Amino acid sequence: MNHSYQYRRPLALASALALLLLLPGCGRGKGVAVRAGQAPQVDAAGKGPHTTAAVLDRKEKPLAESGWLELFFDDEAKGVSIRSHKEAEWSVLARAGSAQRSNAGACAVEADIYVNGHKITLNSQDHSVAYGNAVSKNVKGGDGKIAGVEVAYTLTPDAATAGRAAKNALKPDDTAFLVRVRYTLEEGNFLVDADWESLNGNPNAFLAELGLLERFGALRNPGPNDFFLLPDGCGALLYPGRAPAAGLKDLRFAVYGSDPSAPGGAALRANVAAWGVRGQGAGFVAVVDRGAALCDIVARQSVPAVGPHFTVTPVAVDANGLAITRAPESYGGAPGESFSVTYRFFNGDSARFSTMATACREQLISNGALSSTKAVRDDTGLLPLELTLLGTGPARLGQRTLTTFKQALDILTRLKNQGVNSMNVRYQGALGWLQKPAGRVSPLLRLGGARDLGPLQDYCKFKGLTLFPDAQLYPAGGAGAPAAETLTGEKLRVPPPAAGKGSGKKTIPLRAASGFTKAARALLVRLGRLDRLKIAGLALGDAGRTLYADYSGRGFTRMQTAESLDQLLPAFSAQWALMLDTGDFHAVRHADVIVNLPLEPQVQMPGGRYVPVPLLPILLHSSADYSGAPLNLSGDPDTALLRAISYGACPAFTFAADDDGDALFFEAPSRFNSKLKLQSQLDDALHAYNRANAALAGLRDARITEYTLDPVSGLHITGYSNGAVVYVNFGNTEKIKDEITVPPMDFVRIG
Repeated sequence: MNHSYQYRRPLALASALALLLLLPGCGRGKGVAVRAGQAPQVDAAGKGPHTTAAVLDRKEKPLAESGWLELFFDDEAKGVSIRSHKEAEWSVLARAGSAQRSNAGACAVEADIYVNGHKITLNSQDHSVAYGNAVSKNVKGGDGKIAGVEVAYTLTPDAATAGRAAKNALKPDDTAFLVRVRYTLEEGNFLVDADWESLNGNPNAFLAELGLLERFGALRNPGPNDFFLLPDGCGALLYPGRAPAAGLKDLRFAVYGSDPSAPGGAALRANVAAWGVRGQGAGFVAVVDRGAALCDIVARQSVPAVGPHFTVTPVAVDANGLAITRAPESYGGAPGESFSVTYRFFNGDSARFSTMATACREQLISNGALSSTKAVRDDTGLLPLELTLLGTGPARLGQRTLTTFKQALDILTRLKNQGVNSMNVRYQGALGWLQKPAGRVSPLLRLGGARDLGPLQDYCKFKGLTLFPDAQLYPAGGAGAPAAETLTGEKLRVPPPAAGKGSGKKTIPLRAASGFTKAARALLVRLGRLDRLKIAGLALGDAGRTLYADYSGRGFTRMQTAESLDQLLPAFSAQWALMLDTGDFHAVRHADVIVNLPLEPQVQMPGGRYVPVPLLPILLHSSADYSGAPLNLSGDPDTALLRAISYGACPAFTFAADDDGDALFFEAPSRFNSKLKLQSQLDDALHAYNRANAALAGLRDARITEYTLDPVSGLHITGYSNGAVVYVNFGNTEKIKDEITVPPMDFVRIG
């Protein structure tokens, strides 16, 4: 029996509701139109110290130290560098010399600013240091010793404005922004914090985007084993020295995906705001501690470099390139709003992927993104099958009945009788494909209602399975319900949870973010009244895969939306085992199960330049069960299963019954099709389950501590904290490592 997720009795409901009643409403004003006019002419780079490449080598002095790190500062160039073991390692600004890591970039800060609807780009070196308008002061730590330095960069587009700023004589229509960056050492880590403000409050000038140390760690002439660690899919290593970068575009990963409420954005998505660099035997990993929801991680292939780029003020642009709408003024410099990044450094053998990923996990625990105490209970040693059942789907009119509760019971019974002894079952559509308002959700009558759901729940409870009916927080629910608005003031609408045959171009409105607390409270009360069903698990499918700003009413930034969800989810996780879809890291610390975790990268490159690695599994394993895309929806199920085994993931399948209950549908991207007999599908699930269990049974509560791609044998080797090692061969011939022979397209577990 799988005891991982037992029915959680109310503490729960009363405490959870009390918590929600205490949560404050927050938000800010709507977007406003911006007057179109002439933008100021931006001066070319001045003749300040930033143009002297060797200045850091001549002028920097030691300022602070912590652990084995030293922070050096050049007061003339306002440049910072980090050294370890008395050797220069990493610098914020470019350096002279032939050291591989010396070409770290041209500026500390780059800002995109809209002035009268026109975008200009200013940077800390050309438009602050060069004008003599950058001021520094030492920062003391808790022990009273100097821990670092704060640099206040006054960004202005020309020398005349810079002069007025220096004299505190700015005109009302001047463009002048103060960006403060604090560089400090703390507990052996390098911390970078930034905030900003408009110096004269010009309503027609606002800071839209801020690049912060984007070229810190840039590599000059990278070697074949130097890499960037990127949050692509499950994780990837980009080796800039292995294949030419000619013709390869820069990569931009939107943390938590692009914001559906704002135009544009990155096409690629990242689940976590983290990245890393290794060059010439040293490296670092960086984690965004504050501002992740507004962050893109940009990998530049020509420099090459990787770093964070933040959206301070979302902007809508018209056909002429003029900013016509923007978020509230408070988005561009509210008191206390800031971005922060922590860097952890490595030398020698520790500068490798596994060590860097483990340090990333530790930092995410430190900043609260991951729980330090949450752990999977592995009482039986069995790996669960992650099964999604589609109860309803879209139709031309309303919704279509698919898998009824009786059919679901039949599927689970047959799988259990065949030997699948542990399952986490997500039931999509059990409460409706087009969900009713949160306070009125209930098991669908067309699926059998509470009368048929009860026996299904009882079966799961007594057979050690966990059923997760799928609920949604985001749909506005009901005519006239407050809906979120886009940056341009339109109702925010997205495709429904499962777009299928007959859905056409149907979209549903999303809830105003100000209504999240009320909706969560109503959903908790409603599900509490269904307590007789003994609900053990609940899937909040949308809360872990979509994050949006809301410009209705007082407005919510994406940071505020993420913070609101972070306050709401504990009320659900205290009551039930909680399942999330996709697993964005603003929410994962509350999840017991994560489905559809990205296990494959979105990018492919030639010549061994781009290699997938299990960054997310190293971060999550032992704290939550997770699975990738359903194997029966994969174009290559055998390879997908091996990847799941290599990454410590549970096998996943998606089923949907036909009217006669004896056939199933694959879910294609836009329709249900490809009928297959039920028993054939169940046999495939049983086969995958048995193989995955042979590889991973007894490892759910162990951490992944090591992952390597052996350069000689080509085997993928995953090591666990309990000493187990899993060797996976994705090739078509047998491979040997340390006298261990792994057949083609197979695995071997030791320990």
